[in-house]
Amino acid sequence: MIKLIKPTLLFISLMVALFLGNYLKPSLKSISVEDMPNFSKIVPESFGEWVEVKDLPMVIADPEMEKTIDKIYNQTLNKTYKNADGKRIMLSIAYGVNQSDSMQAHKPEVCYPAQGFVVKGTKKSVINVSNMQIPVKLVDTEMGSLRNEFVLYWILVGDKATSGGMDRKLQQLSYGLKGIVPDGLLFRVSSIGQIAEEEYQLQEKFVIDLINSVPEENKILLIGVP
Repeated sequence: MIKLIKPTLLFISLMVALFLGNYLKPSLKSISVEDMPNFSKIVPESFGEWVEVKDLPMVIADPEMEKTIDKIYNQTLNKTYKNADGKRIMLSIAYGVNQSDSMQAHKPEVCYPAQGFVVKGTKKSVINVSNMQIPVKLVDTEMGSLRNEFVLYWILVGDKATSGGMDRKLQQLSYGLKGIVPDGLLFRVSSIGQIAEEEYQLQEKFVIDLINSVPEENKILLIGVP
């Protein structure tokens, strides 16, 4: 009986929050387009063992997907880094001043299949860095038998990092009930390989090195606050 109570209460709470969210439409934005941070200046070209790889060929996104991304986000940043072993990590940051429910983040589970990938599995994890735990989502994808791409991401809503799903929804509702439209971002890293555990370990090290290289005042813009 105890196991049934918690999901029921959660469902009721979500229904009430959803009703209030629709009734009390948030109108005050937490930040304006003019005041949004410049992530090309925040993210360094080199840190730890990683150096940015420049002059890579431009990848043309699907036109419909590009329209969706442009609608959701005000700023995107895409970089590729490599270490001394030649291993490459792709970094993507997409920032939007409006992260309300009507402008949901374009999650990898959605955008990767749109580019021809198959999502083989997902799971949640955490990264310990800068005295906090970042909740992350891990996504295994493949394109045919030639390319296995492993993706790690989190979604920042306002000043709180989430792994998406229910956590993101609750964070949006907490802002909505205050009448505030939160800003936020999708922080994604990915790499190509064969063994998932090795790729995710490398990605975690990449994230930790990157966050530790950023000044304290800018860390909040990437990982939020505890």
